[in-house]
Amino acid sequence: MNILPLIYGFIILFAIGTYAFVYSLRATIQEKFHYSGAIGVERSFANSVQNEMYKLQKGENLDSSVRTENKKKENAQFLSPRDKFNSKIYQKLNIKSLLIGQGNPALESVALSLIKNMYQATTVYTPGLEHEILDTLIRNLKEHSTITSFETLLPNLSSENYPLFYKLIKGTQSYELKTNAGYPALGDFLTFEPKTHTKPIHFGSASRSVLEALFGQELTEQIISQERRKWEIDHKHASITKKELEAFLVQHSKNLVDFEPMIEFTSKNAKRSQEVVQDKSTSLQIRINP
Repeated sequence: MNILPLIYGFIILFAIGTYAFVYSLRATIQEKFHYSGAIGVERSFANSVQNEMYKLQKGENLDSSVRTENKKKENAQFLSPRDKFNSKIYQKLNIKSLLIGQGNPALESVALSLIKNMYQATTVYTPGLEHEILDTLIRNLKEHSTITSFETLLPNLSSENYPLFYKLIKGTQSYELKTNAGYPALGDFLTFEPKTHTKPIHFGSASRSVLEALFGQELTEQIISQERRKWEIDHKHASITKKELEAFLVQHSKNLVDFEPMIEFTSKNAKRSQEVVQDKSTSLQIRINP
């Protein structure tokens, strides 16, 4: 009796069973990953809401020395607000004036520099990508005046531009700037909303990346170092003033007058343009736009 077909049959059954087991195991692991991530995101969002509500409550006035001491304990290490995630509209570069009249060459140069810094180290970058992105944005935003967000821009793009801009508008779940670890969404650093800062950059709130696109990396580092020295006095974050910036630029043979058309110095207390909630254990995140 030839038992070879029987052996083949057992091998096939074993292979099918192994495949089904492995497939089921992978599906279970993925399900657990996404479920725990969703629970983590929900918990993070609930915590952020509770934290905002807590801040709105009026508390007991403490002696100033006690309050200062508490702040020092809570903020043992300096973290510049310019490095925090860009959830506030005033942290971003407003390119709205590129869509009006003859454009703005100075703003265009800053926007190209910012976009290049955002993507140059990532897997999506190719030489000249910043020009392609900005030209496509300007052309489509001029043609479709009803567009109010990057997400609503997508349906108006040509089939040629759609795959790239789908990636750039969505971004990755997490990223680290100036590395190939993911890549940011365009809306994390750019905005074209008309009812925000009247000039492209709100100096007091602008992110590090926006300042680097305007002043360069070295000067931006020194500006943030000055803000750190101000923080060390009472552990309260504050940007350098217009007069301090002017004196700083003079020291580096530059003139504030050359930058003023781009910078707004008014005091702003902006609402968040988006809420980003992330589960740290799985890196899953969602963006909530009001």
